[in-house]
Amino acid sequence: MWRFLMGATVLGGIWAPAAQAQVSTVVRPVVAADYNQDRNVSVEERARPDYDALGIRSGGMLILPRLDLGTVVADNVYASPTDRTGDVYFVAAPSVSARSDWSRHALQLSAGGAFRRYANQPVLNREEWNLRALGRLDILDSMSLTGEGQAALIREEPFSSQLSAPLAALSTYRRDFLSTKFERQVGRTRLIATADYTDLRFRPLEFRNGVIQSQADRNRQIVNVQGQGEYALSPGFVVFGQGTYTDINYDRTLLNGNPNRDSGGWRAQAGFNADISAFFRGTLAVGYAQRNYKSPIYANVGGLSAQGELTYFLSRNTDITLELHRQLDDAVIVGNGAFFDSAVALRVNHELFSNVLLEGNVAYQNQDYANSNLSYDIVRVGGHADYLINNRFRVRFSTDYGYRTSPLSTTVGQGLIGSAKIEQFNAGLSLIIQR
Repeated sequence: MWRFLMGATVLGGIWAPAAQAQVSTVVRPVVAADYNQDRNVSVEERARPDYDALGIRSGGMLILPRLDLGTVVADNVYASPTDRTGDVYFVAAPSVSARSDWSRHALQLSAGGAFRRYANQPVLNREEWNLRALGRLDILDSMSLTGEGQAALIREEPFSSQLSAPLAALSTYRRDFLSTKFERQVGRTRLIATADYTDLRFRPLEFRNGVIQSQADRNRQIVNVQGQGEYALSPGFVVFGQGTYTDINYDRTLLNGNPNRDSGGWRAQAGFNADISAFFRGTLAVGYAQRNYKSPIYANVGGLSAQGELTYFLSRNTDITLELHRQLDDAVIVGNGAFFDSAVALRVNHELFSNVLLEGNVAYQNQDYANSNLSYDIVRVGGHADYLINNRFRVRFSTDYGYRTSPLSTTVGQGLIGSAKIEQFNAGLSLIIQR
């Protein structure tokens, strides 16, 4: 569900035919760091020597190649409110990752692709890819400096996009990301400073009738600077305060000639990280976010901000995770600067047998546009069952249902959002080959 927030993965792990109940948006939020203090192990994280990939050892690096092959049946591939078109598509998703096991410092590298081909709707064929490199330099015993770079071509998710679902089904974008993090720990206190840069570039929409619509007015650069201070009240409970400044600059004016949504903003949050053995772990932060626009045609926006991921360990074989966020994001609606994106998701993981893993998830998301009565409600329900054959092979069956409402009609660039309800159901079967 928001696993990319805690560190990017290669596309081989996120293309899944029936995606989890995702509640993410294009721009990843800044989150409280390192809530996992290694006092609990979830069903998903548990080591399974008879079934986990062995990898290829090369010096101090472990290399893990993987290939996902799948087929998916979808009943509404264009996420249309009226013209429901079903189809079958096939996905091949190769990936490789490498990580160090040095006593000091760290290096992680990954690359992946996802190649999607439809049986009857070739306009929806997509190629996605992802590259990532992360390096950590340990300075003395109490300080570290981490740098990270990512580049990716990503398919926009119809049910959580800022766009209407039918437009988002046709949308892909390039995302380049650079970040640096400085960390120092002294006794019970830890100080973290981060800075990151994101460049987003959206490809034109190509419709079935051959019409091509530019998305150039969505291209933008985002700079975040954050400071965070933590204090450990006990080995398993940490409180923290966090402040973030964000600057957003668009490449050009809107397609209708109006000024774009260049802005500066800040967010202040306070919360806790907890990891209590055999019971609970998680992070929760609550605060306030403000967005100030450089053009007077957009009203400044502010309000409650929150983010959290809380896991309850019901038993050794079952854990329950609650995820939530409320954040400001840029609108693509004419006359609106921003919307509040609020979401809550529940995920249950269960180990039925040592080689049979089950997951069920449900999510609710609301996109509430500031200075407008426009609002979307989104519901996602999904799940998957994994059968682990051995260290080389596993099989996954997954399903996903999505529902989205739009109570009003309005203009997005030069496209139209319909007011009807949108539903989509997918079911998929995939074979995962790993080394």
